[in-house]
Amino acid sequence: MRNIIAAVIMVIGIGNLSAYNTKTKDEYQIADKVYKTFTFIDINELPSSIREILYFEFKDYIVKSVEVKTVNNSNIYQVTLLDIENFEHYIYINEQGEIIE
Repeated sequence: MRNIIAAVIMVIGIGNLSAYNTKTKDEYQIADKVYKTFTFIDINELPSSIREILYFEFKDYIVKSVEVKTVNNSNIYQVTLLDIENFEHYIYINEQGEIIE
């Protein structure tokens, strides 16, 4: 009797698992393609206002890389900074020069 109850519970559990997992692998891949990723750019391509912020506010850091992403027709810049101990820090700055947290 215990074996029959255990088998019924396992069948119901597997049935529920497959019934609620309706997304396929293809749907996840399509969702990944919708979002734009950051694109590497040269530091000289940054607007002068953002270069000034980096120069004055983060003068103790070294700029490792700069990436840009367009969100709602506005550019967001991801700047990777290195400190004295070689730790990476990421900051996000919009086109107006505001640091986004």
